[in-house]
Amino acid sequence: MRFRGTYTLCLAAVLMAVIIGCSALIKFKPGAAEEFRRSLDEILSSAGENAVWSVEVIEFYSGEVIYQRNSAYSLIPASNAKLFTTAAALKFLGGEHRISTLIMTDGEVDSSGILCGNIYIAGGGDPGISRMFTQEDPLNVFREWAAEIAGLGVIQINGDIIAVDTLFAPSALESSWEWGDLFYSYAAPASALTFNDNCIDLEIYSGEDAGALSCEWYPPLEDFTVTSGLEIIADSAETNYSWRWEVPDCELVLTGVVEPNKCESIRIPVKNPPLYFLRVFECVLVEEGITVYGEPKLFGFDGTSVPADSLSLLIEHRSPPLTEIIEVINTESINLYAELILRALGSEVYGQGSPQAGLKAVDSLMFEAMIEPAGAHLVDGSGLSRHNWLSAGTIVDLLEYCRNSDFGEEFVNSLPQYGEGTLKRRKLTAPGCVIRAKTGSMSGVRAFSGYLCCGQEEYIFSFICNNYVCSPVIVEGAMDEALAQICRR
Repeated sequence: MRFRGTYTLCLAAVLMAVIIGCSALIKFKPGAAEEFRRSLDEILSSAGENAVWSVEVIEFYSGEVIYQRNSAYSLIPASNAKLFTTAAALKFLGGEHRISTLIMTDGEVDSSGILCGNIYIAGGGDPGISRMFTQEDPLNVFREWAAEIAGLGVIQINGDIIAVDTLFAPSALESSWEWGDLFYSYAAPASALTFNDNCIDLEIYSGEDAGALSCEWYPPLEDFTVTSGLEIIADSAETNYSWRWEVPDCELVLTGVVEPNKCESIRIPVKNPPLYFLRVFECVLVEEGITVYGEPKLFGFDGTSVPADSLSLLIEHRSPPLTEIIEVINTESINLYAELILRALGSEVYGQGSPQAGLKAVDSLMFEAMIEPAGAHLVDGSGLSRHNWLSAGTIVDLLEYCRNSDFGEEFVNSLPQYGEGTLKRRKLTAPGCVIRAKTGSMSGVRAFSGYLCCGQEEYIFSFICNNYVCSPVIVEGAMDEALAQICRR
């Protein structure tokens, strides 16, 4: 692995570096190497003179650098940070690792089917109770739990349903995220108990006039209401609306303008994920014929405690294997899942479910991979923070390490190809080439890193572009064209 930075080298090392550098020219005809580099420089210049690039491309088998541009510059990587989170998770947890959610009780079921005691649900950070993994209605998971509880003869619960959300330590992580991002589903808060990506889904239907407006939501919580201040305006340029919580997770207020005869779908992140989880589960219990006389409560609040020595296990629900979760993280780039895995990583490796502990595991991975730490500064697991900095050279080093590791196949296969996930609308103009890569995007930031296979040749690449003022489509197109140029060289 190549260390990056300023070092004092002995004469032999300097000579070796010269030999290796010269060997990169062997596959080019005289003058072709310089022409190739100029062509890539010209392609990337389409992002404008204000854009800042950090780029590196190497041949995998030889490790030779065939193109670089400010490869040691540390820039904002956006979701390319997920590469480090997922690599560390595969390294230290393993692809078959599953996350458990435990449903327990401190009571007994009497002969009449009454559970005289509380239900405790201890979360492990499983992201799998969502449509992304269930392929159907994630409420079916809760229905299965209700059926198992009913199978024990329970028809009534006289105690409370209590969320044990203590695995993940309190964190001020979101303070490093943009305030405006916190309103959107891609910044949903992490919790050891997570349902439906910690969001409520709304469908807004507008008719011809002001009175013809309706709204449906999922999950169908009975104590959830929507107050609409939306106006239907036929000649409005476009739909433009906003929302706010009047009562957190219970009453939502919509304001703005919608066009007539439209259906708008929006996802609203909840404020209190574990309590939301309990409210939905209680609704399912009642729906399945189990009466609940207690209330949803959070462990540690209102004096609620867990009598650990007297709890009995009712159900252990296990997540999909980590390989499946990581494939969704890298293909669909879901921030919440990356943050959950980062905390689960910290909990498993260091006994603390915090972002800091998870990032400590990432640092351990980088140390073992002999990646120069100066090229990486990470504060979250998803890349949503603008306080993350990575260099293209550091990302290439990580990708090279992963490709050679025991989990290399799982890691490479977790990345999308063109036409999949976040690459669904991207196209490569070089037939016969296969690319698996992770995208990264936020305002003024585009990143693209992964593996390129052209016949017998294989390359590892990383492109990061910050501060461009052109359309992001132009920046993405420049990255795609640069890769096509590499395929054609």
